[in-house]
Amino acid sequence: MGDFFKPCPSRAKAGFKKIAKWVKSGFLMFILVYAKVSVCY
Repeated sequence: MGDFFKPCPSRAKAGFKKIAKWVKSGFLMFILVYAKVSVCY
């Protein structure tokens, strides 16, 4: 795993940040939808 990141550390970091951003936004959306469903029922 370490050898894989050595050739392109900056690109790997950028990709990881992008994924983290997507996970955070997706998690927030899930919480909002879940909260709305809980209030409705």
